[in-house]
Amino acid sequence: MFNYLFSLRGRINRAKMWLFLVVEAVWTAIWFATQPLLARVVAAHLPNPAVIRYEAVAYLLVPLLCVFFAVFVKRLHDRNKSGWWFLVLFVVPMILIPVGYALSGYAFVGFVPGLPAWMPVSDTRWALFGFIILGAGVAAYLWYFIELFCLRGTVGDNRFGADPLASKT
Repeated sequence: MFNYLFSLRGRINRAKMWLFLVVEAVWTAIWFATQPLLARVVAAHLPNPAVIRYEAVAYLLVPLLCVFFAVFVKRLHDRNKSGWWFLVLFVVPMILIPVGYALSGYAFVGFVPGLPAWMPVSDTRWALFGFIILGAGVAAYLWYFIELFCLRGTVGDNRFGADPLASKT
């Protein structure tokens, strides 16, 4: 289990990737469902509840992000891709989508003295450019979903290890 959750070595198949997604969704639902109770308990017993609550979230978030990264890297390994593809498949769309959304409706003009940092786009070229960037980000997330959740891994051994389905075929 430790290897599955924290190691960057080896491979996992689609079933374990979907299992991780389901467990993650259940954990997130439980987390949000317990937030009101946690807020009341923390507020009743601690002098500065906001600070402690955010520290608790940070302490829980760091291991969760490590697990998330490790599982996704192992799934990329099953597709015979380096873990660096995580940047292309996950981080790049996280940049493209907000930038495209912002440009489709607003343009950054903070470099013009006397104008607000963000103002509505009056030039349709900026809006079109923003929609193109937004579309590229959405397409990248679609590719990420297909790559990691739908496509079969490399049949047989690859440079990252043995086929996780070798004993099942």
